[in-house]
Amino acid sequence: KAYSIWSDFGFGRDYGLFQAVAQTSLENKDWVIKKMEEIIRKTVEAPDFSSEEIARSKQAILRSLFFTFETQFSQVKELAKFRLLGYPDDYLKVFQKAIAQVSRKDLERVAKKYLHPERLKTLIVTNEKGK
Repeated sequence: KAYSIWSDFGFGRDYGLFQAVAQTSLENKDWVIKKMEEIIRKTVEAPDFSSEEIARSKQAILRSLFFTFETQFSQVKELAKFRLLGYPDDYLKVFQKAIAQVSRKDLERVAKKYLHPERLKTLIVTNEKGK
């Protein structure tokens, strides 16, 4: 029912803005929003991350670094962002090592600390005709 769906935390000095995004038809918006809210709530209240999901997610994050640093411009841009945020010079190595060490318990702890289903805000963007 959704063309595309994803979520992430933005970068920041402490933690960034969490966003969950879906692209869907206007007719399906209520169902998609409800489903996303259910998944976020379950992630906090009754997480059940499988070992396979965790391994796949780690691999996806680590592989995405290739595309994040694909061009010289993107390398400079990302490194400048890290510098502005006060990250250490070896941040990428630290990041890669930390991702590799993430456990199920880490995911559960972080979900409870940073995801707040009761505080979700919804923004719907559509064209003028509502199609």
